[in-house]
Amino acid sequence: MTQLGFFFDADACMGCKACVVACKDVHNLPVGYKLRKV
Repeated sequence: MTQLGFFFDADACMGCKACVVACKDVHNLPVGYKLRKV
């Protein structure tokens, strides 16, 4: 299985988890499913 990277700017991160919500939305993941901890 190919491992993918995850890039984010830690200096710009406010801890709002909008990136997590956007990822779940794009990939149509069910509630409670977690790919990574941010």
